[in-house]
Amino acid sequence: SNTFDPFLDVSLEVHNAATLEKALEGFTRSEKLTGKNQYLCKKCKTKGDATKRFSLHSLPAVLTFQLKRFDFSGGFRGKLRKPVAFKPSIDVARFTSNPDQEAKYNLYGLVVHSGQSAKSGHYIAYAKHGGQWYRFNDETVNIVGEPTVLAQEAYLLFYEAAKPPEFSRATKGVADGSVTAPQTEVEARPRETVTGKGEPPSGHSQPVNGHAKLTDGH
Repeated sequence: SNTFDPFLDVSLEVHNAATLEKALEGFTRSEKLTGKNQYLCKKCKTKGDATKRFSLHSLPAVLTFQLKRFDFSGGFRGKLRKPVAFKPSIDVARFTSNPDQEAKYNLYGLVVHSGQSAKSGHYIAYAKHGGQWYRFNDETVNIVGEPTVLAQEAYLLFYEAAKPPEFSRATKGVADGSVTAPQTEVEARPRETVTGKGEPPSGHSQPVNGHAKLTDGH
């Protein structure tokens, strides 16, 4: 079955990801549910081995990625300082539930956190306007080149659709600029084809800007 959850951004683990694409691969990678983690079918009330997978489904006009750079484990709020490469444009078709759909996006903004932990620091924004990149640091605005932008340790990345998608009722709010957002799709199949609702990975942001497809299969 498919379950759709609204979201404002796609929250990505970056511990083992050197690029944005690798982080997306981790987000959409299949996960086996066995042993104590077996899938419970709410329809037949039995457990079974399964696999689950998330994928983007309904794409928004603006796709926002949050790179999870803060570690809150063990009572320590540390910051993950590592380069995660991102490109001026990205095609997310292979991370969607419909790889044939138009899914090309262009980078137009990002936010960088300057500081050692989540408890303190300073945020700097970069935005593209009229083909030119600008750096916003409080009241100071500077013109910068694209290489400077792509070298940043981004915390938030904002991509706009190269071709504005046709909005359904579920995504119309995003097009209008409201907080309403798309959703997450989930498909589950324990021992036999049944319906089930999967939970997002630990730390996954909910709401997000797209649908994710979770497949649980025997």
